[in-house]
Amino acid sequence: MKKYYILICVVGVVGVAFFAYISLFLQRVTVLNVNMPSISYRYENLSANHSIVFVNEATGNWYMDRNLSGSGEITTMIPAGTPHGTYVLSILDTQAGKFSAKSESFTYASDEKPIVTIDQNSLKSSSRNPVISGTAQNISDIAILVEDKSSQRYFGGEVDLNGSTWMVTLNETELPKGEYTVQIFNSRDDSQGVLATGKLLVQ
Repeated sequence: MKKYYILICVVGVVGVAFFAYISLFLQRVTVLNVNMPSISYRYENLSANHSIVFVNEATGNWYMDRNLSGSGEITTMIPAGTPHGTYVLSILDTQAGKFSAKSESFTYASDEKPIVTIDQNSLKSSSRNPVISGTAQNISDIAILVEDKSSQRYFGGEVDLNGSTWMVTLNETELPKGEYTVQIFNSRDDSQGVLATGKLLVQ
């Protein structure tokens, strides 16, 4: 199993305000959900009331890794039940209840191929601002593109996931009556191509 090293540094001077920072060795780290995924990091000068947590950038939810103090290097397993997504490692001041620093982001993703669907009953609408919905598995970030037959763009952008489902209102502009192509992509990985496509009929 590959190991990804994350450098965590905390610096301070006795009698002076405490400053902390975390930085990644790699600009982008992908941790695959294979068996027991793990990451390694180094920490420096942590006081007894500080913990390392994983923070989900999309939801703000955080998951405790462990309480640490002093300095050292440790390999830790991704906490059980941690949802896939984009995360940062952060230093949590457990006494103040505040995050004092965070790393650059890394992605905790499944090694399985993403499965995205579009609800067929959402592809027919009498509204000029239709609501499109569907499902998404093994993926944390998706985007939608809606074009007419001449490839004119009517809507495009990231779509919020609610667990394994998604829903978006096409509200950039009113859609004239007609047929449109709906395409779903991985918003963070263009190489995966179109994950789902459908024909939207606005009546």
